[in-house]
Amino acid sequence: MVMKSVPSGKVDKTAIAGYAKTLGTDIESEGYALKNKYMTTVAKLKEDMNSDSGSDQESMQTKINKAKIALQDSKLKLQNAQEELMSLKTKQQIAKLTVESDLKTAKNKLDDLMDKVEISEELQAAKDALESAQEEIKTTLKQYEDYQIIANFDGLVTKVEMQV
Repeated sequence: MVMKSVPSGKVDKTAIAGYAKTLGTDIESEGYALKNKYMTTVAKLKEDMNSDSGSDQESMQTKINKAKIALQDSKLKLQNAQEELMSLKTKQQIAKLTVESDLKTAKNKLDDLMDKVEISEELQAAKDALESAQEEIKTTLKQYEDYQIIANFDGLVTKVEMQV
């Protein structure tokens, strides 16, 4: 880091004294504040050391009792939350069963309606032809899976002989 030099003629003794007075007052007030804080803490510690230990035990006992009461309240809140959760779960299960029942009813109604619909002969013939073509494809694919490619060596196969 390069520092610039200040010619001595620009900062005179009065400016230096002013800076010292301003900064010195701030530092001095901070020092007194820290000293007062230190003295207050020491006085409080002395008071605590000189106080009766019985009162400390009593205050600790009241803190313990308050903590026990808070723990019981928390347990009660937890129990209430668990009961509410169980209630919500049962409501959700009932709703799920209701929806499933409604879905089954709707499917049954749809099947009944589909049974009542008469299909024209041309449409039925096309549907039967489609089903038979699908069955033929399935059997052809199954037969194709039964074929094996046989090669007597590793490498490039130029001719494939299919065997059942």
